[in-house]
Amino acid sequence: MNRKRKIIEFAKSLHLLGKARITDTGPEMLGQRIMIVPRELFTEFIDLYREDPEMEQTMYRTMKKSVYSFCADLDDDRDLEPAELLNTLLKLTKLNGFGHIEINDYDREMKEAVFYVRNLPSDELDDTEPFKGDTYWSGMLAGGMSYVFQQDVECLETQCMLEGENSCKFLVAPKTTLRQRHPQLFREKFPAETRNDARTPSPDTLVIGE
Repeated sequence: MNRKRKIIEFAKSLHLLGKARITDTGPEMLGQRIMIVPRELFTEFIDLYREDPEMEQTMYRTMKKSVYSFCADLDDDRDLEPAELLNTLLKLTKLNGFGHIEINDYDREMKEAVFYVRNLPSDELDDTEPFKGDTYWSGMLAGGMSYVFQQDVECLETQCMLEGENSCKFLVAPKTTLRQRHPQLFREKFPAETRNDARTPSPDTLVIGE
């Protein structure tokens, strides 16, 4: 079954289970209101935070916490095993129009995963200096995988289509792993963490289970 067919079948299954429906307030899926927003909204976010590191961090933390909460609600509703939850999240990514996503090097014991994504909204940015711009998406992956792994993890975009690559690549792992493998990029994306004692938890660390 090709990818397009799989997504269609997934959408149909949600409808048959009553998980996709029209309510008085609009369409819902998996208990969440669906809001259709233009891709340009995300490119505007990127244009705003590329010159403002503090805003970039706020965007990352906000997306991480919101997706973690979404996963908790989804798990409460459907009682999914970790592999089922991850598969559902991957399908929702495609269904929501964020692009094609693949997962590689998934290691549940080490709490690591590598994602390759094509056709994120940032692909539509024109006349921009090469940079790794999908911080909002890194936050979403960090939140989702923190719930899947049941451990607080972070995410770094290690290659980006805005730099001429064929796809964007994201590494999800514990902070210590990211700091060891990509020290310079870690310092750029998590400046507060590099100022903290590595043994001191960040105030933004997710408390798993709450």
